[in-house]
Amino acid sequence: MQLWLFLISFLLVVLWLWLKSNKQSSDSLITANKNIPWYLAGSSMSATTLSSDTPIIVAGIVYSFGVSGNWIWWISILSLLSTAFFFSKYWYRSGIKTEVELYELRYGDSSHTRFLRKIKAIFEGGILNVVVLASLTYAFSITLSEVLSLHPTLYFTELQIQLCIFVVFLIVVMYTALSGLKGVIITDIFQLVFAVGISWIALYFILENQSLATIISEVPEDKKTLFLNNSASNDEYIYFWVFIIFSWIYKAPGSGPLIQRVISCKSETDAKKAILMHCVIHFFVRSIPWILIGIVAITITNTPLNADEVYAHVIMKVLPPELINLFIICLIAAYISTVDSHLNWGASLITNDFYIDEKPAISKKNAYFLSVLSLSLISYLIYLQGLIDSLLFIYQLHIVIFAGLAPFAIGRWFWWKVTLKSEILGYFSSITLGITYFIATPKEAAYWFSMPMLLNLSSSLLILLLLKSKAQQPDKIHFDFFKKIGLPLHKNRNHQFYLDKKDILTEAKTWIIAVLIFSTFTIGVTILLFS
Repeated sequence: MQLWLFLISFLLVVLWLWLKSNKQSSDSLITANKNIPWYLAGSSMSATTLSSDTPIIVAGIVYSFGVSGNWIWWISILSLLSTAFFFSKYWYRSGIKTEVELYELRYGDSSHTRFLRKIKAIFEGGILNVVVLASLTYAFSITLSEVLSLHPTLYFTELQIQLCIFVVFLIVVMYTALSGLKGVIITDIFQLVFAVGISWIALYFILENQSLATIISEVPEDKKTLFLNNSASNDEYIYFWVFIIFSWIYKAPGSGPLIQRVISCKSETDAKKAILMHCVIHFFVRSIPWILIGIVAITITNTPLNADEVYAHVIMKVLPPELINLFIICLIAAYISTVDSHLNWGASLITNDFYIDEKPAISKKNAYFLSVLSLSLISYLIYLQGLIDSLLFIYQLHIVIFAGLAPFAIGRWFWWKVTLKSEILGYFSSITLGITYFIATPKEAAYWFSMPMLLNLSSSLLILLLLKSKAQQPDKIHFDFFKKIGLPLHKNRNHQFYLDKKDILTEAKTWIIAVLIFSTFTIGVTILLFS
């Protein structure tokens, strides 16, 4: 009954959005008129990165690799705080509608700039995005199938389960196409509460039956180590520390739906606060129960589990029968909260950066609707074909490919000699070399992918340095860009141009303090739990 009420409520929301959609402009669909307060943006950032696959990945990592496996996402605290203190204000001051539009502001309007904008819009907003969307649906299907197979009162055939998934997917496609970013952000808040709440409820029932000390005492010692255990090989230690030192760099400037929300905030202060709020939710409010659920799975399962099944398996074991329907609603909420954001973000890139003809055949608004529908259809077909079978594998490949973009993503903000030619060549090399390194590397250690990541990063850094501008001084486009983002260029006595580093150094001090605070709390809470 609760499940039907939830779905009917969503259908009513879709109807309401359909009645309002004619009043929205294309800019409203993409940026919500840049009027989002920090608490809405921050909640939406957390909801966007919380899908049905997120607790699956975290619980599965802990079950497979122990506590030390969490460094694969713990390390992102460095990149998120970098986005908050260094880059969020630059993104906001740029005045752009999408992150890809930055190329035109940085390098000027030209055929090469438009080419890069179109390529990035199609590859990131289209090709990679449909793979992510398919993986989200795959994760949702795994969890839903596991839950319904263990449901005490309901019986669903595989066909009926697939039909349920399709209905939920259709609802999210409809309201994303009709509501745009503002509708996505507002619904994200309710979905975040549902999705995080059920994990804490499950943890309550776990601890009601067994004390935390008893659970921890049954966990093998090698699963409780904060870093790699003593039995790890020298290669594993090298892979691990390479990952810790370098993996966060490519995400430091921010990207994807997170930057879309930064751009859509009502002020640069709101943008910074939104990311800091997301950090608190991401590293504490929502993740602690997932880690403990992964630990519990080690102690209560008699037969080995697939890592992707751990989360649902434990939840179904500990929740009382009357709360299982609520868990299904929370699964749906988590799934919807990420799918809607990726659909809206991908459609925004295609509408604003690929479809940029001076005399378009259809309106931007219709282009947005068609983009949402196309992304939905292609991603669902990929899911139905069974081409996605490992969530962690997709995540690792994403890290390796995008690590190659780090030198350009950071350099373009602080060094005027970064050229459009190096950006274009670096983009294609990051994709091709990243995939090549990824395929060629032996996949034996837990952090094996750190070596192809480092190779891709090094290759791109070499391209950036070899293709730097040979001009003796910046042109008008450079001066205008750095002035607009608040880092005006100055000339010293040797007639060399540089940025005023005072603001950067001030933010660096604040960043170090914030990193120490978050790291102390994250590591401290973990040590306290497992001591």
